[in-house]
Amino acid sequence: MAGTAPQIARRALPATGGVLGFDFHLGGRAPQLIEVNANPGGLLVALELAQAASAGCDCHTAPLPKLAAAGIELNRVASRFAESLRAKWVRSTGAEPLRTIAIVDDDPSAQYLHPEFLLCRNLLERAGWRVLIADPAALSVDVEVLRCRGEQVDLVNNRMTDFYFADVRHAVVRQACVRDLAVVTPHPAAHARWADKRLLAWLREESMLAAAGRDAAEQLAVLEAMPPTAIVDRSNAADLWARRKTPFFKPIDGFAGKAAYRGDKLTRATFGRILAPRYVAQAIAPTSMRRICSAEGTETDLRADVRNFAMHGKIWLRTARLYRGQTTNFRTAGGGFAPLLSLGVD
Repeated sequence: MAGTAPQIARRALPATGGVLGFDFHLGGRAPQLIEVNANPGGLLVALELAQAASAGCDCHTAPLPKLAAAGIELNRVASRFAESLRAKWVRSTGAEPLRTIAIVDDDPSAQYLHPEFLLCRNLLERAGWRVLIADPAALSVDVEVLRCRGEQVDLVNNRMTDFYFADVRHAVVRQACVRDLAVVTPHPAAHARWADKRLLAWLREESMLAAAGRDAAEQLAVLEAMPPTAIVDRSNAADLWARRKTPFFKPIDGFAGKAAYRGDKLTRATFGRILAPRYVAQAIAPTSMRRICSAEGTETDLRADVRNFAMHGKIWLRTARLYRGQTTNFRTAGGGFAPLLSLGVD
């Protein structure tokens, strides 16, 4: 990945990983991994929902230990998150004390997940750190120190979707990252190594899987778990246009469906434009549907997908996301995150 990533993401770092989000669609013959996220939103909100469901369902105490279907008990997820930041700090800097964390996003109070920023601040403050929620405009560099509203910042919990800090508004975060003025997590290298959508094409190369030591059964499991994905360029433009009705076209650094197109709705002019930027064409993986009842008593069917929060190969939490339309969103009435209960099969 290093040779294809922006320069800021090519550095060899002692710790680039963190909590990842693996998003699946469940409407086909097998679950389909459609996306990996290096800064997945919703972990703490989903945790609150799961804990609320556990507390409010005494009559279902038997299956509730399987709520969220993960390998970590619900009451351990929050502390694991704090521990992961502490571990990232220690691996990046040594044993220096971590004092101040800035949770950074554009206009954070206007974000749909602003409640999660508050949950995160409360959690990290209980762990003993000073925590600030800030727009990147509140950050500045004072000689060799990153500051937020005058306070020195040791670690930036990056919630921005400008993964490589290319926007001029994020120049201070980029400077802090390049000059090691603070630990930035997730680092741009984490996005390049885990969330670049071209990985979904490369992971389907059987020669690469074999070179990685995967046996035939493991290779087949990987191939069955991911929809066919191709990297878009001018060399395969004619073929992709001819079969445009079956894939979904996504920018490799995109998020939340922005600048993404269903091929069956793609015009020739738009197709010409996406050949210049970096895109992938991913076979459409059908979603499952879930019927909900509104507060007014009206029933409606919403699309559902599943987000798996995981780190170091262990799933921390699973949650469903309900929505209407082409991609997940927080605008659908009755939609958003929903607790996931696995009943298990003998």
